[in-house]
Amino acid sequence: MDARGIGGNRPAPGVSQQTELDALGRTQKAKKSDVIDPNTAPKPTPEVAVSVSDQGRELSEARRKAFEIAKSTPDVREDRVAELKARIADGKYEVDSGKIADGMLREAVKEKLAEQEGVGSALL
Repeated sequence: MDARGIGGNRPAPGVSQQTELDALGRTQKAKKSDVIDPNTAPKPTPEVAVSVSDQGRELSEARRKAFEIAKSTPDVREDRVAELKARIADGKYEVDSGKIADGMLREAVKEKLAEQEGVGSALL
């Protein structure tokens, strides 16, 4: 049993020095700086009232919903993959080079903005 007695809350009878357990479970004497003096203990800060605007609540709810949708969306859309495979196999899949170029440029701009401002996709 350590110097705190049963339950660890009260000192054991006859123990006058405060002790604490180190990381290995050994009992050590508490340093004077470890003991909190009630006269010098930090005083609690006064309560602060905070209000959130209706727009703030709406944005928070929209962000929560978007997160839930993203979380429930599978990483691979099997239906889309199957459709594209079928179009490729039938020779009906056509590549739109303009869309590919637009996407590549959009990603490059996002990356550059992220490097410069730490914001990235939030601006696009």
